[in-house]
Amino acid sequence: TIDFIFGNAVVVLQECNIISRKPLHGQATVITAQSRDDPLEPTGIVIQGCNIKASFDNSSVKSYLGRPWK
Repeated sequence: TIDFIFGNAVVVLQECNIISRKPLHGQATVITAQSRDDPLEPTGIVIQGCNIKASFDNSSVKSYLGRPWK
């Protein structure tokens, strides 16, 4: 449930359903984490036309779209 889309690559997610599940107690949900080492690298995560939702048991947990991995 934490960083379930992650890495150092070029990725495009289109027209998909992303469902955030309930994390362990005391944790938040983070959907993406980019691990780029060099700021000039042409890498990134694109989420286009997707539905991002929480599972039915995750409605009270803080959720974030992204964070740096490293």
